Amino acid sequence: MFELGLVQHQVRYLCLMPLINLWRNGHCFNMVHARFVARYKLLCQYTWPHFTGTMVDGVALIIRSVPLPGAEFTIGRKKVFIRSPRTVYELDEFRKVRLNELAVLIQKTYRCYTKRKRFLALRRSQLIIASYWRIWREREKIRVVEFRKQALWAVQVIGRFFVLLKTREFLLTLLLRLPHDNMSPICHDWPSSPTFLSETSQLLRTIFHRWRCYKYRKSFDQPARNRMREKVTASIIFKDRKISYPRSVAHPFHGDYIRLRQNIQWKRVSCEHNDQYVVFADIINKIARSSGKFIPILLVISTNSMLLLDQKTMQIKYRIPASEIYRMSLSPYFDDIAVIHIRADNYCSSNMSDRSESPTGCLFQSEIGKKKGDFVFQTAHSIEIVTKLFLVIQNATAKSPEVTISTDFEANFGGQTVIFTFKCGGLVDNPYNQTRVTRKGNRMEVIV
Repeated sequence: MFELGLVQHQVRYLCLMPLINLWRNGHCFNMVHARFVARYKLLCQYTWPHFTGTMVDGVALIIRSVPLPGAEFTIGRKKVFIRSPRTVYELDEFRKVRLNELAVLIQKTYRCYTKRKRFLALRRSQLIIASYWRIWREREKIRVVEFRKQALWAVQVIGRFFVLLKTREFLLTLLLRLPHDNMSPICHDWPSSPTFLSETSQLLRTIFHRWRCYKYRKSFDQPARNRMREKVTASIIFKDRKISYPRSVAHPFHGDYIRLRQNIQWKRVSCEHNDQYVVFADIINKIARSSGKFIPILLVISTNSMLLLDQKTMQIKYRIPASEIYRMSLSPYFDDIAVIHIRADNYCSSNMSDRSESPTGCLFQSEIGKKKGDFVFQTAHSIEIVTKLFLVIQNATAKSPEVTISTDFEANFGGQTVIFTFKCGGLVDNPYNQTRVTRKGNRMEVIV
């Protein structure tokens, strides 16, 4: 029961009214210094977490650190008095916020400690594992290196014995695999060899080829050697220079195509001028200097001279010593035309009725010194004629004559210089694709 009289009696007995008036007019809250410092020391960085000074100094530091007016606080000898309840409330709010911050700080520090402890444990474990793994890796590398070293040594030993075995096998069976049935120098057959013996095989192949060429040359008689010499000379003169040369390689040089050596009349004529040995004899076409017409004539090449005879009567029309021929000219095409260049005023010409001996070596006296000019021949044996003349002149003068292969060159016709021009092209009015020779002034055109 709430009785007003009883309550008033108790208030007057306890002297509450003077106390309430004191609080209302002065301070509403007080607290002992030690308790104040213990409760609110966390609000000041100079008192937290441990304060070693006097309690009064601690209270003063706390009051100065909080964002509250200083007039709200009064520091007594034993207590701290606070004027407004709101100030107490704000102090408690500051303390609450600070407690939350400290709790977060504690949690953060604890988590950092636990995580660092775990990290250090993991790091220590990782270092131990890594060290053992590196040890294992290095041992594995050493094992692999040793294995490779042993394998390389084994491979070298096996390879060395394999090479010796294959070399011995190749050398022992080489004699049985040589191409004994074909001793021709143009034969390219050779037993296969291992790759590491390619240089040795090539050296042996060269030696065998030289020996085969030596045996091939030893099997020749003197006429065969002469024919081979002629073929080699033709190769030196015409190879890669005249298009028709490859067709003549397979055909041997017969020389005497009309069997002139057995002709009795030729024997009588040749004995008079020491032309018994016939190097070449055949009926060819002599091209007229003025018109370019083809005139059949017998060409004879002996070891001393070149002779032109009538093919029916065997009458000698021209005899040119080998030493008076200084150049031979041909074109690089498929034509069969050859120009024989003669030194000026060095050969003789006449009819058979004026024949007499001459101390100069010419056959006839009627036209001694009269210059006729160079000779132009057309024959299927042009390469053979040039080759044989080349060797005859070389043997007679100890000097090689000049061989010109060109589409344009000069010739001497009776003191007049004529330019030969070769043109390669089809002839419309020539169904047999023969060579046409025409002369126009000081120019002679040959259409192939």
